[in-house]
Formats: sequence, C-alpha cells, structure tokens
Amino acid sequence: MIALSVSVIWLFAMLAATAHLRDASRDARNGIAAAVAFAVVAPLAVWLSPQPNWVGVLLGIGASWRLIAGPLPRFGSLIAGGSAALAAALQIGAGVSPWLALGVTAAALAIAFLWRPGPATHDGSREVVLVLTALGLPLAGLASDLLFGWVSASMLNVNVSQPVAPAPPEWTLAVVGVAIVAGLIKGVWIKR
Repeated sequence: MIALSVSVIWLFAMLAATAHLRDASRDARNGIAAAVAFAVVAPLAVWLSPQPNWVGVLLGIGASWRLIAGPLPRFGSLIAGGSAALAAALQIGAGVSPWLALGVTAAALAIAFLWRPGPATHDGSREVVLVLTALGLPLAGLASDLLFGWVSASMLNVNVSQPVAPAPPEWTLAVVGVAIVAGLIKGVWIKR
C-alpha cells in the first residue's frame, strides 16, 4: 500500500507542478526559478526523511493555497519546483535510487515547463487539476497510515480506547468545512 500511495502522490504532485507552471510565463527566469526551487527543496526534504502523510498534506496545502489565492505568476514556478522536489524526495525515501528519482522527476518537470501552451488560457482545467490534487493528495498520503493502523489494531486485537481530550463541537467542524468549501469556490470562480 505504501508503494502505491508513493506513486499516486508522485503523479498528483507532478500534475500540481504542471498546473503551477502554467501560471508563470515560459521564459528563462521562471525555468531557472523552478530548477533552483527543485535543487534547494530536494536535499532538505530527503534530509527530513519524507513520509507519505506529511508530503501529501504539504502538497495538498500548496494546491489549496493556489486555488484560494488565484493565479500566482511570480511564484508558480517556485511552487512547481518545490512540489516536484517533495515528490522526488518521497520516492527516494521509499527506496528508489536517488539518481533515478531525481532524474525522472526533473525530466518530468522540464517537460511540463517546455510542453505547455504559450499564452495562459483560462479554460478551468488547471482549477480542476488543483481541486483534485488538494483533495486527493492528503487522502493518498494518509491512506497507508490508516491501513497500517487498522491492520495493527486488528492483529493486536485491542479495542479502541476513549480519547483523553473531548471531541470538538460539531459547529467548529462545520465552520472549518464551510471555510474550505468557500475558499475552493472562490478559487475556481475568481477569474469568471
């Protein structure tokens, strides 16, 4: 399950990086910015021993931020390079050769930078990809933890103990849910 979630996270991360790259113009400055972000974030993420849960959540937060803030022409290439670097670091943490993981991910980032359409079009495909990424990446990252916890609990045959802290009131969860939905709607409809 972990290998599957790492592959799904890599796919979603590269789709998100492609969507972030489409916000920035296709020039040398943005290409260098994406490469520098990739080169800086990758070693830091490998040093922190990446796990699918926090990498999925970080990439989901990046996609959500882009949806809420709207197009980011100055920072799109930086976010794309950082997203790709997190995906490569997660592959390295899963046991893939560092040269292979970094090379394939950097090549995919370069292809995404070079093969995108020149002028920015607002057909909504970026927002759909980012919504799927914002919702799917945290789930893909946490799915292996959920499955591992479920299997561990069933193997130990331990009943779930009551939490020490009381559950939050329903109204706080509703407020958070409404804020997330409102942010997603605002991000999708900002340019219409």
